Amino acid sequence: MYEEDWGIVALGCKHGDLPPPSITERTMSDSYRREPLSSPAAGRYRVFISALIALATAGALPVFVGRTAHAGVIKISTELDGGITSVVRDGTTEYKMRVVLDSTDVPSAIITSGQYHLYVPAGLAIARAELPDTHNPPQNDSDFFFGVVMDASYNRVDSSMDGTRDLTDNVRSSEDGVSGNSNRVGDFGWYYFTVNTDAPLGQAEFGLHSVYFYDSVFNEYKSVDGNATSTCIPSDQSFLISEVPEPATLGLLGLVLPLALLRRKR
Repeated sequence: MYEEDWGIVALGCKHGDLPPPSITERTMSDSYRREPLSSPAAGRYRVFISALIALATAGALPVFVGRTAHAGVIKISTELDGGITSVVRDGTTEYKMRVVLDSTDVPSAIITSGQYHLYVPAGLAIARAELPDTHNPPQNDSDFFFGVVMDASYNRVDSSMDGTRDLTDNVRSSEDGVSGNSNRVGDFGWYYFTVNTDAPLGQAEFGLHSVYFYDSVFNEYKSVDGNATSTCIPSDQSFLISEVPEPATLGLLGLVLPLALLRRKR
């Protein structure tokens, strides 16, 4: 399913796949493991897919062989909260970064679930990560899944970096795997960070990759690095890491600013 989507398709379900909420959890090499076959989610979907295949075999449902078509793309981005474009490496100031999902290019698709890995640039320390709303269903309108009953086992964002500075455990799914929201821009997760005093100066950005989203008929939208056929397009806001102003510089600014204001009054 992940590299080649060829297979039997019955109303969007591919034979043998386990659609959400049995979200796959990928390693850094993009290998994956599925839920145990005995898990409730896996069992529920095996029964559902088997029923569809049985109906299709009996001629009650149309069956197609080929790839699932996508009329548009899903966009996902990292954005610093409050329109911030620069941060200082003082080791204490806390900044907020939002991962934002935009499905308006596929307005008829009901997005039910998704997951991604997030690279953290050198010199940044993740303080914590939060869902936009901890209620179930979410009550915060800025949450992409506002009003959708979520699967508690697959509704989390990650704050613990692995050895390659990746946050890999970011996954959200509706409880039944078919409910969701459509034609919407909203937040998937929030990340709070500080900048170490020895962080490299200059431009930096977080890095979204290994992105997968699913809709209510189990179409898959995924990012493919360097591939124009990607059905999910990640973008990352660049921001400047700057030095903390020297105390003498701050003092000089304190003298110059009042003088400048005095001249304006004249």
